[in-house]
Amino acid sequence: MNLKKIALSAVMQEQKQETVSLREIAYRAEKESAFQIKSDNTALTWFLLVINAVILLLMLFLEKKEEWIFLFGTQKYAVFELGQYYRLITCCFLHTDIMHFVQNGIYLYFFGTRTELLYGKIKMGIIYIISALGGSIFSAVCNDVISVGASGAIFGLIGAVLVYSRQNGKRNVGIHYTTIVLLVAIGLFAGLFQENVDYFGHIGGFVAGLISSFAVLKIKSDPQ
Repeated sequence: MNLKKIALSAVMQEQKQETVSLREIAYRAEKESAFQIKSDNTALTWFLLVINAVILLLMLFLEKKEEWIFLFGTQKYAVFELGQYYRLITCCFLHTDIMHFVQNGIYLYFFGTRTELLYGKIKMGIIYIISALGGSIFSAVCNDVISVGASGAIFGLIGAVLVYSRQNGKRNVGIHYTTIVLLVAIGLFAGLFQENVDYFGHIGGFVAGLISSFAVLKIKSDPQ
């Protein structure tokens, strides 16, 4: 059966192979990965998650939830009549309860990390702020109630991943743009049948995210 000869041949062949460390394997995998990254971490996404969580905990422990929502939530009269424009940003860091934060936090992590890796921290920050403002402004224009939450900015991040996926393909973002479109459609449609959902804030943030993403993609990338 020539088993001895086959075994000796296999041993000799193994000895000729290059010994590769786990670090080298990881490096090669990163080089061959279709997910082209712009930075080596997602610190900005985690920073946003922590800030939102800390503010929510302070609201609950200090029993200031209603007061802070009233003082810092976005609302048509307060913004456009009283000139309290800071509400357009502060409202994006407030949440009504833990479940509200958890729901937004899951989407912020999923699309925030992707946006940060694809665009870089500076461009993601620009997209996030513009999306937050777009969602807050559209919400204030179309609603009379006080609105809070990061969902407008998050829908902007979804728009950013959609734009990148549409231009570069599924292999670059790990999710196809048609899937993202479906997620957006479901999210917006579901908002029509749920109470206390800022439907207009979602639309405004998503549109602002699309526009700002197209704009920042035209900017020459800075080294990370």
